[in-house]
Order: sequence, then C-alpha cells, then structure tokens
Amino acid sequence: MEGETLSPQEVHDQCMVSFQAGHETSATALLWWSWLLAAHPAIQARVRDEVDAVLAGRVPTADDAGALPLLSATLKEAMRLQRFELRPVSTEAPKPRLAVTLRPEGGLTLRLAARS
Repeated sequence: MEGETLSPQEVHDQCMVSFQAGHETSATALLWWSWLLAAHPAIQARVRDEVDAVLAGRVPTADDAGALPLLSATLKEAMRLQRFELRPVSTEAPKPRLAVTLRPEGGLTLRLAARS
C-alpha cells in the first residue's frame, strides 16, 4: 500500500533486483557491442586505432570520452540496435543479420535484425 514503509528484507530484495537489472543491462550492451565489432574487423581496427592514438598506452579517464567519437558512436549504435531491457530468458538465441555502411565523412551505420 502507498505510504507504508518497507521491511529490511523488502529493501534488501529491491536493492538486489535493481543491482541485477543494471549489471545485466551493462553486460548485454557490451556483449552486443563486442559481437558487432568482431563481425566487422575494419571498423574494429578503426576503433582500436582511435583508442591507441588518444590514450597512447595510458589508462582512460572520463575526460577522454570526447576525444573518442568513433568508439562512442559504435557503443551508441549497438545500444540503438538492440534494446536492452529485461526479458524472459530463452534457450534459443536469435540469428542476427547485420549490415554496415561506412559514410564518407567518417561515420558509420549498423543495422541489426533478428532472423527466425
């Protein structure tokens, strides 16, 4: 009921659900991003070159994000292509179909559609 306080167990349970949902979403996003780059070695090489040039072997910081536009674009595109929400777990993985278009001005477009 609205206005009632949660018991310590309910608070714990809600925290665990929130933690798991955030962890699962991040892991899934990175998995799809990695898969997309692995499927397209030319783009992967461009991202790697950008990271190597900007970081020059040092550990990245939040300040580096603006200097890594291709890395950022590939992460955003992976998240756009695959909506990351909690879903019932299925034992059948979709067979993805991917199309990549490199734009002359340096951008890229990735299209992903599940096949049955």
